[in-house]
Amino acid sequence: MTVYLKVGEQRSKLLAEAQPVAELSLLTLLEQLIALAASRIPAWERSIEEVRLEFDLL
Repeated sequence: MTVYLKVGEQRSKLLAEAQPVAELSLLTLLEQLIALAASRIPAWERSIEEVRLEFDLL
């Protein structure tokens, strides 16, 4: 879908209309996946730090 933006107040309206509609279940799934990935990042960072220390890569 092509949306041509106009200057002024129309811009916000056109942007809002161009946004896709997502079902609540899909949004919930995405929220859960983002939370899961975010919780794993600190563990990955610790693992990387351990490898750096073990191989003197600092």
